[in-house]
Amino acid sequence: AALALLVVLIIRVMRWSPHPVSRRGRYATFRMVHGLAPHHCDVARNFARCVLLEVLELRGNVGTRLRKIDEGQVDAALLAAAGLRRLGLGNRIVSLLDPPDWLGAPGQGAIAVQARAHDASMMAILSQLDHTATRAAVTAERALLAALEGGCQVPIGAAMCAGGGAELHGIIASVDGTRVVRGSIHVDLDAPARSGRALAARLHADGGMEILAEL
Repeated sequence: AALALLVVLIIRVMRWSPHPVSRRGRYATFRMVHGLAPHHCDVARNFARCVLLEVLELRGNVGTRLRKIDEGQVDAALLAAAGLRRLGLGNRIVSLLDPPDWLGAPGQGAIAVQARAHDASMMAILSQLDHTATRAAVTAERALLAALEGGCQVPIGAAMCAGGGAELHGIIASVDGTRVVRGSIHVDLDAPARSGRALAARLHADGGMEILAEL
């Protein structure tokens, strides 16, 4: 059966702050941790951004990852702010790494609800939850990812930022962080997917193609 997608934004700050640093009591900000070792990251795009740290792959659920910090196994860890806050662990966040400087996974922090397209009564109920700005942002970000044929283990980041106009930012990085291609584009809110594909083409042409070909 055909599916209709509705995107719901619960709290805006969760959507726009997907990468906090959680830590022990020694460091007050990410900049104080920078250059120390070891440091935990769990996805390729974050490995690429942490080239001056000793980076370790992080496994386990949120509780396991936080315990590694508490036990002193690592100095800091990158986790999703949205997830920590939804688990009631927002007090563990010490520093928010916001876009466009830090770009998370396309669509990160958003919630999607699926329903049968022909179920009019259910669609009427769910339509009240739809958040227009989030739908546009996620549509643009995921269109960029799809155009680059990326997935969750590929170092591709994207985020649409509001303020002074809708701007989509994107990044493609080599896993070791030595090569980075960045770009941005104004988003046509009437055609966000087209804007996402346009930025993907620009990143691809500016050197992203060579980076992706080596992964």
